[in-house]
Amino acid sequence: MNNLKIIYISCYSSLEGKQANLTQILYMCDALTRKYVNLNLILFVPFKNILNTKKLLYSIDKNLEVNIIPIPLFKLKGIYFLFDIASFIIVMPLTFFGYVVYTRNQRISRWIYNFKKDIYIEIHDLSKMTLKCLKKCKNALFLSNTKTIIKEINNLNLNRNVFYLPNAAKLTEECTKNYLPIFDTPSVGYIGSNNVGKGIKKIIELAKLNSKINYYLAGYIKITNPPKNVYLLGRLNKHQISEMLNKVDLLIAPYENIILDNAGNDNTNFISPLKVFEYMASKKPFIVSRLEFAEDFLEEGEDCLMAAPNDINDWLNKIEKLLMEKNLSKKLASNSFKKYKNNYTWEIRAEKVLKMIKKKSTNSAIQ
Repeated sequence: MNNLKIIYISCYSSLEGKQANLTQILYMCDALTRKYVNLNLILFVPFKNILNTKKLLYSIDKNLEVNIIPIPLFKLKGIYFLFDIASFIIVMPLTFFGYVVYTRNQRISRWIYNFKKDIYIEIHDLSKMTLKCLKKCKNALFLSNTKTIIKEINNLNLNRNVFYLPNAAKLTEECTKNYLPIFDTPSVGYIGSNNVGKGIKKIIELAKLNSKINYYLAGYIKITNPPKNVYLLGRLNKHQISEMLNKVDLLIAPYENIILDNAGNDNTNFISPLKVFEYMASKKPFIVSRLEFAEDFLEEGEDCLMAAPNDINDWLNKIEKLLMEKNLSKKLASNSFKKYKNNYTWEIRAEKVLKMIKKKSTNSAIQ
């Protein structure tokens, strides 16, 4: 597979974006590149920084190795459609030079499929755009980040090639100079956003119930008059996140029963959250809501503790339990880290994709 060439088309992510999908795309492309794949990523880059892609990459993680074909991003009605047109113009000639098309972009997948059936499509939801893609691209290979998506596709009787490909994580070394302040103990960490269903309101309630426990929140989070034991760290790069994870006593992912994505769509059953995989890699114990997506890859009581999404007392009791029972915390942290190392690194994820590509290429050659 050393001579494999891949053109990866992103899903309207910007190199200065705040969304988790940018992290997923960059680290997946980085892992494929490290497998000696000749990979080019088509990605939005703000127009003002179009010549500074390497600098922007470095600001996210100085160890990223990704070759980016930048599409300028500026405020314009229909910019996403223009992105697809530009990507299509770039991609089609490359397919005649042996490039494999790998993408999370369902609209351009349908366009390319008219000319090239050998295409690999990641699906992270079942939106109208995704369903159109599933119906159109009959012979494509689909990669789903949750088992629930696969179940629902099977219920549609479309007879598509869909494989389970959960997300992954990669923690970098900490900043050489400490960016974050000293944390007061006991300390609980959270990485995420204000999006509906991500659990910020629950964290505020928890902080008020026990003011002796300190909460450190990383991400684009806005809280009016937060309790004194809630600290907003803002958006952190990957090195700073590693520092944060190292400093806290435990981590939480307090999802609610309904979770909305950045566009306001109900994404409750389709998430494969990067932060939970990062929690697994952190060697710290964590608590996650007892929802179907978590049970895809976590075992309650072995890898983590789980709490009922809407039971605030259950959450507080589990947090206090982990802070008190050090042996339990060590066991959970050790087990989840081993599971991460054996199953959920980006390198392992990339290797699974390469095996699928190799198998599909071999079968096509035989036919």
